[in-house]
Amino acid sequence: MVRIETVYEGDLRCRVTHGPSGRELTTGALADNEGRGEGGLRQPLPERP
Repeated sequence: MVRIETVYEGDLRCRVTHGPSGRELTTGALADNEGRGEGGLRQPLPERP
């Protein structure tokens, strides 16, 4: 089983970490739900073979 950690950072945003790779992404509420509509990977995904 893969470990994925999610931390609520406040202001309708979460930080998600993929355990094996350590890669992080942030999520945020959409603008129409009083969020900023931001989010995405902090590091690029690896190329597919």
